[in-house]
Amino acid sequence: MVEYEVYDDFDDSVDFEHLLCMVHARRYFVDSLNSDKGRAEYALEQMQLLYAIERRCMDEDSFVEGRKEIRQKEAIPIIHALGKWMKGQLLEVLPKSPIGNALAYSVKYSIQI
Repeated sequence: MVEYEVYDDFDDSVDFEHLLCMVHARRYFVDSLNSDKGRAEYALEQMQLLYAIERRCMDEDSFVEGRKEIRQKEAIPIIHALGKWMKGQLLEVLPKSPIGNALAYSVKYSIQI
């Protein structure tokens, strides 16, 4: 997988965490729909739940603290469960398959919250 080149310019002494881009992760799962529909659809459904939370935050014009509270209460449990599911599924699929690539990308850039 190709890394985004902008990260090459970061000072190594600065502490930052590289997180996955949900749009890129989603694209990998869309690409795997034809080869592993069940797993791909499950991941995409969970991502849609996260997108719905973000849309609601924007629609309600929540302040930063309000968004943080909503994310902590609603999104974090989904993220934890999805991450755990992805790690388990990664052990059951062919690594170079489309779903294997989707899971590997997502697990590689997942975070511990």
